[in-house]
Amino acid sequence: MDEEITDWNWGKSRLGERLQSCFKEKGWMVFLGLLAGQLLFILISLLFLKPVYEARTSLYVSNVMQTTSRGNMDINDITASQQLVNTYIALLEDESVVSQLSKRLTENFSIEELEECYPLVRIGDSYFVDRKALKKSITMEAAENTEILQISVKSKNREISAKVCAYVEEIAEGVFQSVIQAGEVNQIGQVEAGEEPVSLGLVEMGILGGAVGAALAVFALLVMFVLDARIQDVEDIKTLYQIPVLGVLPRYDMSASRNRYTTIGER
Repeated sequence: MDEEITDWNWGKSRLGERLQSCFKEKGWMVFLGLLAGQLLFILISLLFLKPVYEARTSLYVSNVMQTTSRGNMDINDITASQQLVNTYIALLEDESVVSQLSKRLTENFSIEELEECYPLVRIGDSYFVDRKALKKSITMEAAENTEILQISVKSKNREISAKVCAYVEEIAEGVFQSVIQAGEVNQIGQVEAGEEPVSLGLVEMGILGGAVGAALAVFALLVMFVLDARIQDVEDIKTLYQIPVLGVLPRYDMSASRNRYTTIGER
């Protein structure tokens, strides 16, 4: 039993030594993978990925009208307002509302500007923004289970993102009053369109690419190590064949930098 444990520990130690030697010899592959990943991701970002801009706005949803005294609001009114937020989100995601947004965009922006952000659908002689793509660019959610409805729009054009937010606000009030006929919606502040893109910049893409490239290089080294079935040194012969080794034939390196004898285990 003790002999088995000793052999296992010896084998584990040998494995660690050989793995360390592999990474020491071919560690340059990790560095090369890091540089290649950085370069590739930066080129992809420059050539194929355009910056994405986000515009945000918030609406306050109330279960009571302005004519109702705010001092008379109780916990039931607040709870009802919170529940109304989810109803309003469902209404704003309806196809009729998205169609209105699409129509407003085609009326106020050129085809070239819209093509930069959304796929267009041609109906007769008119072009409309694809409703699925438009709907996907809009995110609506309640702010931490409050009565506040947060709306955000992401597109590759900062002005279009801001306009879609504004159009949603304009359409929202009319839709809520005509469908639910209760409560009110108030805008909180103005539409905020970020000056800086929210998509990953060149620095972030470079860091991500470097991490991916280095990880792939490490994985490749591990695969090479596992698949390498060559005999590395005398100890491998003893372990695999369990026969005594009477001697080792030396190999003479004629290079000027390494003018010495080496055994079969040295590379």
